[in-house]
Amino acid sequence: MKKVIWISLFAVFAVSFTKNEIKRVDPSSFSFPTASVNTESSTPFTDIFRSLNPEQLQNSQNEEELNEIIAETNARITEVYLGKYNIDLASEFSEDPFGITVMGLYQAAKERYLIDGHELPIDTTYYEANPTFDCFLTAVSAAIGITDAKAIWKSILAGASEQTVIAAVRLIAKRTMTCFAVVILIYQIGDCLDWW
Repeated sequence: MKKVIWISLFAVFAVSFTKNEIKRVDPSSFSFPTASVNTESSTPFTDIFRSLNPEQLQNSQNEEELNEIIAETNARITEVYLGKYNIDLASEFSEDPFGITVMGLYQAAKERYLIDGHELPIDTTYYEANPTFDCFLTAVSAAIGITDAKAIWKSILAGASEQTVIAAVRLIAKRTMTCFAVVILIYQIGDCLDWW
């Protein structure tokens, strides 16, 4: 029931607050002393999201504060991606900061999938349902649509290159997202993947 409520709230925020879309901020303009990310960790993307305060995500009504949280999170995701894959997400998603968040969320889900003992790549023809990842896909699908969410996840599981996934997210994630919708998405996925 809790998950249905969050998804419903997410949809309401996504539609109701379109005029308050996420600010397009250059992540390199931020200098957060605590934003340093351990790229040697086996779960650097998960670590980024786990460092967020779930109560702040769930309860804040301050748009400026939420935009700052998202911009800092995106800067950290960009830093890890650059160190790990030598790909600058800030330039890949210069017109769509929500794409950086989506890429980080998918990478965190991939980390969880591997920690759960699964191996990549897999034959996605016979992909079996998994409650943890079905919850993840339900949350992401509220933002980008169920068909697209599943297609990206299956391509990751099948071993698609980072550039292929980026291209798919760039095409799909162009929806206008509010800061409120993004933090609800992050909170919901954190709940699914046991971050909080």
